[in-house]
Amino acid sequence: MSPVRSTLQATLCGLALTPVTVAAETAQPGGSTFFAGIDVDNQDSRRLSLGLLVHSDAGTSFELVGVHSETDSDTLDLSSNYGFGQLSRDFGRFGLAAGVRHMRDDDLSKTLGWLGSGFVDFTDSRVTVSLESRETDFDEVDFTATGEELDLEGVTSATGTAACSVASLAYGLRLDVIRPEWNFYTAATTFNYGSHRCDTTITETTDGAGPGPVIPAPISVRRPAVVENFVANAGGGFAGYSATLLPYDGALLESSLMLGASIALGERRSLGFELYRSSEEFASSETRTALAYLEYRIAARMALTFAAGATESDEWDRSVFAGVRISASMGR
Repeated sequence: MSPVRSTLQATLCGLALTPVTVAAETAQPGGSTFFAGIDVDNQDSRRLSLGLLVHSDAGTSFELVGVHSETDSDTLDLSSNYGFGQLSRDFGRFGLAAGVRHMRDDDLSKTLGWLGSGFVDFTDSRVTVSLESRETDFDEVDFTATGEELDLEGVTSATGTAACSVASLAYGLRLDVIRPEWNFYTAATTFNYGSHRCDTTITETTDGAGPGPVIPAPISVRRPAVVENFVANAGGGFAGYSATLLPYDGALLESSLMLGASIALGERRSLGFELYRSSEEFASSETRTALAYLEYRIAARMALTFAAGATESDEWDRSVFAGVRISASMGR
C-alpha cells in the first residue's frame, strides 16, 4: 500500500480528521479521484465533504477540498465553510507541495493560511514536514478593559467594541510506515502565535465620557496578553468547538497529536484505528477522539469507507459520531 493511500486512510473519516489529502486515495498518473462524504454526531453536528485530486503523468497533482459543517446544539450554534487547494510535485524519492486554505466560522472568525510541505521516501516509510502561515480575523466583540491595558492615562476602565486578529506559524511532522499487510502513521503539529492586534472603539469610560480629544478612536491594541483576553472573549462561547464536526484544520489550536494504524483484511477490505488529542489556544480546552474505520472496495476503482467513534472535551459532554465516504477513480 502506497504512502499516498495510507495518508488517505489517516484522514478520510472521523470526527476530528483533517480533510486535507482526503481525495488522494489511489489516483494514478494521468488519472483523477473524486470523493463525497457525510458525518453526523449525537450533538446535532453534521458535515458534508467533497474533494477532487488530479494527477498528471509527470508527477504533478492538484487537490481541491470543500467542507460545509453545521452545529446546532444546546451549547453551540455555528455554521462553517472550509476550502483547501494544493499543488504538489513528486520527484520520485522526494516531493514538494504548496497550498492555501480558507475557513469562515459564522459569528466567530475567518482564517486564511498559506502552507508548504516536503516529503522524503525511504524503503518502507515516508517523512513529511510542513510549515503554515495563518491569519485569523475575529468578528467584532464587546469588551471592558482598564485604562492601563489601553494605554489611556487618567482612565480607570473603558468599554467598547474590538475587532481582533492573530497570526500564527504551524510546524508539522508526520511519519508513515508502510508494510504489505499493515500501516502505521503518526503526526504532530505545534502552533506559534506571534502577531496580535485589536482595533478598539471606546463607547464609554468610568466617568461616563466617550471618545474625544483625550480618548482617540479607534485605539490599536498590540499587547499580546490584552489581545489574547479580547480574543478569549470573542471565542468564549465556542470553547471546545474542535470537538464538533467542524474541519479540524480550521480550529485555533495550540497543538495536536495523532496516532493511527491500518490492517489489510484481504484484497478488498482494510480496518483502521486512530487516536487524536488537541489543545485549543484561546480556551482552556483539550479534546480527545478515538475512532475506527472500515474501507471496502466495491469495484476496481470505487470504494466505500465507514467510520464510527467517540470524542470528549473539557467543555463538552462525550459525543459519538458516524460517517461514510464514497470515492471513485477515473483515467488510468
